[in-house]
Amino acid sequence: MDYNDFDTIRMRAVKLPIYLTVSTTNVLFNKGCLVALGSPSFVKLLIGKEKDTLLIVPSDADDIDSVSLDSEKSYFRINSHTFSQTLLNYVNLKIGLNHDSKSTLKIFGNLVPHFDGVLFEFKNATILKK
Repeated sequence: MDYNDFDTIRMRAVKLPIYLTVSTTNVLFNKGCLVALGSPSFVKLLIGKEKDTLLIVPSDADDIDSVSLDSEKSYFRINSHTFSQTLLNYVNLKIGLNHDSKSTLKIFGNLVPHFDGVLFEFKNATILKK
């Protein structure tokens, strides 16, 4: 049978929780996030126009906005004070979480097949420690 007239339906079962944590110095995406994305070598980070969501999608080395991932690790970390502070500020603006310099935030995400990515909504942020 010729399947050229059909599109593949991507169904990726993710049994791990998907979340990220944000501190003042870095953002860490857990293994569930990587599994949901299909363990790509590169990802692209997109902030929603309303500054209330973060979307992570697989990317490639040719995209200048992509971030390279270490295939040896079961998580990926972005060590950037500027990026961390930006996310913390967006969360504070959107939901009024008051964090201090010792706070770490956790935000659960969901696989969004339509975007082939993982979506984190800042309204779901909780403070892990103060």
